[in-house]
Amino acid sequence: AVLEGGRTGPRAVLCAGGLMVDDLGDALEARGFQVYVLETERLSREELDVAVARFAPRFIAAINYRHGLAELAHRHATPLVCWEIDPAVDRLQVAPEAAEEAHIFTYRREHVARFEAAGFPRVSYLALATNPARRHPTRDEEAAPIPVSYVGSSMLEQAASCRRRLTAALGAWCEAEGIDPPTATRTLDGVMDAQGDDLERYLLPTLFPKHLASFVWWTRLHLPEVDPVRLAGEVAASVKRLSWVAELGRRFRIRVFGDDGWRLTTAHGAVWGGPAGHGAQLTGIYGRSAINVDIGRLYQEDMVTLRVFEVLACGGLLLTRDNPALRELFEPGVHLDTY
Repeated sequence: AVLEGGRTGPRAVLCAGGLMVDDLGDALEARGFQVYVLETERLSREELDVAVARFAPRFIAAINYRHGLAELAHRHATPLVCWEIDPAVDRLQVAPEAAEEAHIFTYRREHVARFEAAGFPRVSYLALATNPARRHPTRDEEAAPIPVSYVGSSMLEQAASCRRRLTAALGAWCEAEGIDPPTATRTLDGVMDAQGDDLERYLLPTLFPKHLASFVWWTRLHLPEVDPVRLAGEVAASVKRLSWVAELGRRFRIRVFGDDGWRLTTAHGAVWGGPAGHGAQLTGIYGRSAINVDIGRLYQEDMVTLRVFEVLACGGLLLTRDNPALRELFEPGVHLDTY
């Protein structure tokens, strides 16, 4: 392979889409790789096979695992290197022979066992990170300081999509098993309401087996790609974020940046600052906020979020949830503060 300037170097395929893909591509190129970005979500299996065969990479790299990646790598006898940085709502599925080609790194220790149970033999914990070329202290004398801020997704659209999938799966279960749909729906609503009443603890893994165990087992047999608990978890995560930002709006007039789902919190005193691009705008917000609040997903309060690394790289003050994983990397009261 001939690189720019006549240099030779190995090749790597990088799966397109999502956060940190560009950062991973830059890092590979800095190490001498020719990088071919592959639109794995848009191309057919045949098109993917042609692209990989022609480029002949040393390995395929991906941010977050997607169904079929291990099989793609296996068909071309090419290793897959995947760094999971976001939670998946679907159950993991992989052909046993294809898993042998995959090297999985996950941002959450709990997920090591999940990948191993799905059949992946090479799984390691790897905390998140940030790119200091993208996130670094900046100074804009004309930009107004922000007392308290939160940057992130309201998850409102994602929650609606997950709720639709959950409802459709529940309907399929009712039809297949002759169960009264209104009764099943009331049970599901009761489970979601119970979780919504307690946004400090993740209760769904206990509530579903208690009240909807047959539904969970039925999906495993007949809809293996559907994980009802994970789908419900995304809904609860959105409820938590919106509720907490609304409360911070009432008490501190927090300024929130992200999608227009945050408009719902403005009635409670939050100030919606609109979307924040992932480039210089986001770096500036982190740097000029007196307090950056970190609100993680309800079901993963045991890990260190990407926001932790990014805010600290920008020289900002972060207030995040305390947990043992955080204390392995940072010292509360020195590098950041915790609640």
